[in-house]
Amino acid sequence: MLIKLSNINKIFGSGKHKVHALKALSLDIEAGAFTAVSGPSGSGKSTLLNIIGLLDSANSGKYHFDGALINADNEAQINHLRAFDLGFIFQNFNLLPVLTALENVEMSALLSIPNAKERKQQAAYFLTQVGLNDKMSAFPGQLSGGQQQRVSVARALMGQSKLILADEPTANLDSKNTFHLIELMQSLNQKFNTAFLFSTHDERLLGKVNTIIKLLDGEIEHE
Repeated sequence: MLIKLSNINKIFGSGKHKVHALKALSLDIEAGAFTAVSGPSGSGKSTLLNIIGLLDSANSGKYHFDGALINADNEAQINHLRAFDLGFIFQNFNLLPVLTALENVEMSALLSIPNAKERKQQAAYFLTQVGLNDKMSAFPGQLSGGQQQRVSVARALMGQSKLILADEPTANLDSKNTFHLIELMQSLNQKFNTAFLFSTHDERLLGKVNTIIKLLDGEIEHE
């Protein structure tokens, strides 16, 4: 099992301003999964992805990644997982405008691939995998929204991540680019056995995943 969450609770604020974002949530995600988290705004989707992606920590509960218990106070463990095992796709792309597509992808692997030549070769390989072999020297401002999102997918794959997390990855894309992105992520999931976990409202994406986790008020809805 790649991800195992047991009785995860997350609370924001205190007193009468306290919000119980996740309530005793437990779930398992297998290696190579293609899974979406759905639910209305405020249901806890982004909070769940942030905890799994180690961008935030739970107030209580246990989180195992690839069999290892995650200790939120162990900075070395957290940093290692972020650098070697986790990739992120952001809806606003989060590309550095002063760097080329190739350099943006390279930057994500400074720790996981210390050899500069190897890092550049892998970045070029993944840009080719996402269909941008002719855009490696282009800056983000010279790329369309769909092309920028594909750069962010290539960046997330660097170092052969075990899990890629995507928070509303199609939110800023038109229908054509949405379908291209979904097909691309499905292909990469099958080719590299990289697990994908999305938060999304997009029915086009929900129709393509293998598993849907439905959240409501911080809890999983069971049918």
